[in-house]
Amino acid sequence: MEFVAVAVICLLSAAQSAPVSNCESLLERLPIRGREEILGKWVHIGEGSNLPGSAAITQMFVDSVWLSLTAAEQEDGIMFSQIQKS
Repeated sequence: MEFVAVAVICLLSAAQSAPVSNCESLLERLPIRGREEILGKWVHIGEGSNLPGSAAITQMFVDSVWLSLTAAEQEDGIMFSQIQKS
């Protein structure tokens, strides 16, 4: 059992993260030519909060979350709905 623990620690120490320069393309704004490009159903894959215990509560009560974006009556308006599956 000790051998397995040592092997895992050795393998973890050999792993390297990607260079910081590779992350720049992930932070660029996406060009959106009109609201029609973002309308529809979107899967929510990440969330952040600085409230103590919020992550534990979210994991306890929510299995999955998706967002629905539909056109509003105004030309530049969007209706936003968040649906949670427990």
